[in-house]
Amino acid sequence: MLTPAQKHFQQVMARRAGLETGEETLVERTAHEQILHRLRLAQSRLKGIQSKAAKAVAKKELLPEFEGWIEGTLDSDNGRPDEVITTLMVWAVDCGDLPLALRIGEYVVRHNLSLPDNFGRDAATVLTEEICNPLLTLAGT
Repeated sequence: MLTPAQKHFQQVMARRAGLETGEETLVERTAHEQILHRLRLAQSRLKGIQSKAAKAVAKKELLPEFEGWIEGTLDSDNGRPDEVITTLMVWAVDCGDLPLALRIGEYVVRHNLSLPDNFGRDAATVLTEEICNPLLTLAGT
């Protein structure tokens, strides 16, 4: 769990990364590299989990560690390509945090951001299918 200071740092760095100055400063690049490293560590942890249900629980536990980055990115509203924010959108869907998934998804779709290659679909398709298909399955039973 992040401390309030860590969360604030993530928010500020995500907002700064969102400023369109044309060049990243070393601090901004380092902040993005840190959050990307954190994402890679989390993904590595998830690879060790085989059950989809257990992965969803782990993603729900991991999402708060990225809360500052999410809020800062959404606040900056610059649409800069960011693998972290698009991955976190999918995680929010996977763990059933639909309000968060839709908040991030609105940003991702509005700015036409691409998902990382391993998803193989665009953001709108992922949101639609991953949210609606389980509901349609439940409705059919």
